[in-house]
Amino acid sequence: MSFLLVDDDIIFRTIAMKQIELFRITDEVIQAENGREALRKLTEAAKSGNLPKAVLLDLNMPIMNGWDFLTQLEECEIQVVRELPVWVVTSSISTDDADKARTFKQVKGLINKPLSKENLELIKSALLN
Repeated sequence: MSFLLVDDDIIFRTIAMKQIELFRITDEVIQAENGREALRKLTEAAKSGNLPKAVLLDLNMPIMNGWDFLTQLEECEIQVVRELPVWVVTSSISTDDADKARTFKQVKGLINKPLSKENLELIKSALLN
């Protein structure tokens, strides 16, 4: 099982990688710095048959933010990519962001930064059921 971690903050990605490894949540984590890079990696992974099981997505990123990524994901021509479960990982406390995120069918939940063992285990459990 693998995850795609999409966040422009290298420090957050580094810490998240260490937590995921420490808690043995998944075998592999693919990283992307923005939504555009993430979509490219998902398309390539789908073509090679090595699609991650879930996306951990930041909302505020340059080039393509999380909202635009979610919109593009819904419109993706590849069905397995379009249906990929997404957990929004954010430092935002805005109820508007939470409400907007829930309008995307791929979004399975919102997680506040930093990641916790409990949140990572919740994602893993949701994917195994």
